[in-house]
Amino acid sequence: MATGDRCEPSGCVMREATSSRGRWVRVARVEDVPPGAVRSVWAEGRRLALVNVDGRFYALEAICPHRGGPLDQGEIWRGTLECPWHRHRYDLASGANVYPGNVYPDDLPGLQAELRPARTFPVKVQNGIVYVGGEPAER
Repeated sequence: MATGDRCEPSGCVMREATSSRGRWVRVARVEDVPPGAVRSVWAEGRRLALVNVDGRFYALEAICPHRGGPLDQGEIWRGTLECPWHRHRYDLASGANVYPGNVYPDDLPGLQAELRPARTFPVKVQNGIVYVGGEPAER
């Protein structure tokens, strides 16, 4: 660890590195999350789903906004993260619900209300270490 770093139960805090809205949290080594994998990690007391798609990393809150399912136990499906409980799918970059959001007609507001986006977090990779920003990404 570099000078100024410290580890807590929520992860390692890299004091010299800050995101646009706070600090960066060290969550994994690149080799711990191979392409096509979803891993559960902790950052700033939040459980996140860390996803690697062809070497590009994404972080989403691990709790599905639909019914609270475990997104960190989900699977990657055509570039989205699919919840194992009800198969809702979320865009990895934006967190937008892309299924079943793409099949519900606009005239069913009750169903539309269930299609909230997942919270996403900024991710960076530096020297083989994956960092997640401590605050959700701006929408």
